[in-house]
Amino acid sequence: MENDSRVLVSLGTPLMEDSVRSVFPAQMTLGDCISRVSESEPTAARERRVVHQIRREVSGSRFGIFIVLQDGKTQSAETHMRLGDVAVVREIRAAEGVQKVQVAQIELQAYAPVG
Repeated sequence: MENDSRVLVSLGTPLMEDSVRSVFPAQMTLGDCISRVSESEPTAARERRVVHQIRREVSGSRFGIFIVLQDGKTQSAETHMRLGDVAVVREIRAAEGVQKVQVAQIELQAYAPVG
């Protein structure tokens, strides 16, 4: 993978239909990506709701990171993994026609403390 390639990231939670979408370098780790998004201050109400929920999910001591694979199934991921390593190629419609882009769909889920 090229060092300057970019990945379209869709970050959300399993129980929310909406997600926050941003473009990041493929070499960025999932942990850095999650930090960047959770520290952002979106202006749109929809994105603010999603970012606030992401903050709640990662505020506890334990949370899971899940990536959506090419076939739509989810797989557990770790904070040290790179966006380029978890991204899948998706076709999107653009003004110039159908284009293939690298997409990383990431979902966060908090775990309740036991005991």
